[in-house]
Amino acid sequence: MTSTIIRFGLPSAGLAFLCLAGSGCDAKLNSVEGQVLHNGQPAKGVIVLFHPAEQTATRYSGITDEAGKFTLSSTNGVGAVAGKYKVTLTWPEEVKPVGLSGKLTGTDTSGPEPKDRLGGKYETTEKSTIEIEIRSGRNQLESIKID
Repeated sequence: MTSTIIRFGLPSAGLAFLCLAGSGCDAKLNSVEGQVLHNGQPAKGVIVLFHPAEQTATRYSGITDEAGKFTLSSTNGVGAVAGKYKVTLTWPEEVKPVGLSGKLTGTDTSGPEPKDRLGGKYETTEKSTIEIEIRSGRNQLESIKID
């Protein structure tokens, strides 16, 4: 790390600030795969957000597929940094096309937001009771079971 400081001409205090602001200089992304089950069945289309204990760090997200499975990623790439996370879930109702043709009509895309099938029960870090720890390496999480 000393050569990096000299090479870029940054004082060590400045580099430390950049590391903290960017969630860590040596932040290694670890693969994270999981599954969401609703009443024992795979839940397709659930938006999964992992909120780190350090509020300034990056959040990681995924959307479940037909089997209820997701992979976490962020703007930094696929995976998540090791640490403890609070997990929020939102499961929007499917939006049906408007009109007889089955296509959206006009340019007005505003409309009511789809309702959360979970009624907001897991929507915020204050409401959700789901906590997961990501470890270094490959993480195959236990299924997240919701009702």
